[in-house]
Amino acid sequence: MEARRTGKDAAKNNGEKLMSDIRETLKKFETDEANVYEARSTAASRDSIVKTTGLALLCVFAVGLLIVSNSYSFVLVRRQLSKLEGIETRIRSIIENILDGMITVDEQGIICSMNPSAEKMFGCINNEMVGHKFTKLVPKCYGNEPEPAACAWDDLAKRTGSTTMAVGRTRRHATFPIEISLSQMIVDKQMLFVAMVRDVTERRRFEQEIAADKESLAVTLRSIEDGVITTDVQGKIIMINNAGENLTGWTSKEAIGRSLKSVYNITIDLQAQARAQKTGSRSEAQSILLSMPENATLRSRQGREHIIEQVASPIRDSKNEVAGVVLVFRDITERQRNEAERRKAETLEQLGLLAGGIAHDFNNLLTAIIGNISLASLLLPPNDEMGGRLNDAKNASMRARDLAQQLLTFARGGAPIKKTASIGKLIQDTVSFSLRGSHSRSEFLFGADLWPAEIDPGQISQVIANLVVNADQAMPNGGTLRASCDNFTYDADTSPAVPDLLPGDYIRIAIRDEGVGISEECMKRIFDPYFTTKAKGNGLGLATTYSIVKNHNGLITVDSKVHYGSTFTIYLPALRHQQVPVEPPRQLNEVIAGTGRILIVDDEEAIRALVEFTLERLGYKVSQAESALEGVELYRQKLEAGERFDVVILDLTLPGGMGGKEALKKLIEIDPTVNAIVSSGYAMDATMSRYQDFGFRGVIAKPYEAAELGRIVHDVLESSHVNIVPDYPMQAAG
Repeated sequence: MEARRTGKDAAKNNGEKLMSDIRETLKKFETDEANVYEARSTAASRDSIVKTTGLALLCVFAVGLLIVSNSYSFVLVRRQLSKLEGIETRIRSIIENILDGMITVDEQGIICSMNPSAEKMFGCINNEMVGHKFTKLVPKCYGNEPEPAACAWDDLAKRTGSTTMAVGRTRRHATFPIEISLSQMIVDKQMLFVAMVRDVTERRRFEQEIAADKESLAVTLRSIEDGVITTDVQGKIIMINNAGENLTGWTSKEAIGRSLKSVYNITIDLQAQARAQKTGSRSEAQSILLSMPENATLRSRQGREHIIEQVASPIRDSKNEVAGVVLVFRDITERQRNEAERRKAETLEQLGLLAGGIAHDFNNLLTAIIGNISLASLLLPPNDEMGGRLNDAKNASMRARDLAQQLLTFARGGAPIKKTASIGKLIQDTVSFSLRGSHSRSEFLFGADLWPAEIDPGQISQVIANLVVNADQAMPNGGTLRASCDNFTYDADTSPAVPDLLPGDYIRIAIRDEGVGISEECMKRIFDPYFTTKAKGNGLGLATTYSIVKNHNGLITVDSKVHYGSTFTIYLPALRHQQVPVEPPRQLNEVIAGTGRILIVDDEEAIRALVEFTLERLGYKVSQAESALEGVELYRQKLEAGERFDVVILDLTLPGGMGGKEALKKLIEIDPTVNAIVSSGYAMDATMSRYQDFGFRGVIAKPYEAAELGRIVHDVLESSHVNIVPDYPMQAAG
């Protein structure tokens, strides 16, 4: 373009130059590009070689790593295989050596394998049971019933994950108890069951022994009469035996889980409870241990009260901490009643020794007094003024005799002189006589055909009189006294029960008044000697009554309520199948004379003189002896001389070591036909009531009147077939 402007020449020269420059430039560019190409080719070749070399090296390294890795993996695989082989060996060793049987079973209940313990347990060898049904080894299993039932595999498979008690059967068909635990596993996509089987024969035996021990303990706890309650540390009842149920009124089912205080209702020792609070008892069990008194009154659920003695002992755990309480208690109501009776009997016995000694001497004095008064009365002319005086003196002496008789009732010598008698008329006469002149009236209710009883009529009359007098005094404004008597048979089925009454036939006598009643405090002591609530009482009435009834092998009870009156009930043994003998009437003051030789042996001179004087006035010849030895020797002498005594009157208690019983034995050795009469104001045994058992022909209790002495001597002589002269009037003294 520039050449066109400058011209064509300039353009031609410049064009060539320019073409030359372009060719040079192109050549240079071509050379440069060729150099660049070569340089780049060289660089590319060099890079390719480097890359190829690097890649080759990398491949070599990779191959090396692969070789190393494969070698390491091979080592690891070998090591893992070695471990697996060790684990398998250990597992196989464990399976083969465990004591429990291990059996694998498929879903159809077919045995796949058995370990040696299982084969040994079931008596198999060499996998002989593989392929057989599992129920062939386990035919029965336990369910909800106590007895095992036939076992189906499907039912057993449902118990997977739990333990089942079953019955195993050996190849020889011997059965034994087993315990099966089933679990599941998957092997090669197949469901298998693993049954762990344990022979529990020994465990079952131990369980049976424990059960037997528990049953024995339960039987023991049920059988013992003591109540037993056990509690936990919170004082909740966990066990109570039968005796405890009976005493508390709570059944075991009701009591278990309740607090001890709600079931065992006793009066808590407040002082002991305060001590427990001070010591800071950490549990209810410790509080129970500290607050339980030795004796207490237990009130049952039904309101009955029992006097109990109790012992509370701790139950300790392995750490020696108190984990509960064992409470043992027994009903001592009956024992305390018996102890009270025993103390009462001991008191009566001690008083009896004292009273008997006093009564013996007192009766000896009264014998001389009453005998002489009665004898003087008989010797006086009829309608003599002194007769009334003597009669008053005799009546006063008779009242003194009654007092002495009350004292004798306490003594062992106060045994009743019993005879078979009907008691109905005696009760009616005694009640009517005792209420004569009082404001009270009597009502009688007697059963038909009352059984006779063997009683001392005088003592039983005294019992009735004492009760009637007390009843009358309890009704100062008058009232109705109801006396009832009926036949009563008592046995184990009789309701209501009468404590302390033995089974048998009885005459039941009840004296009921409408008086002021007896307080509960006084009820405990009404039969104690010298206990009285009366201003002028001597406290002997009910004590005498109690002693007389006891000496008749009977029982007396009392039921009273303040302001509602009292009822005394007497039970006397009855002679159900005997008849009452009919006695001929006799005049009490009838004087009977006779003849014969009489020996009186007594240590009291006044009594010997009285008997000699009285009997000589009745026609007898009388000799005296002060001691038993003297009397025996005198009897021997007269017998050898042909002047045998027709009757010997022996005092029961004589000085010198030989009493009336011993003297009679000596006399029987001398003369087996001796006629002896026993006489005493105090007997140490039952000789006065059972005189015939000891060889005596008659009995006369001091004090006695002249007429009574004459009658007894006459009866003994008559029974021995001695001729008796007719009665004749007493000769006046002097």
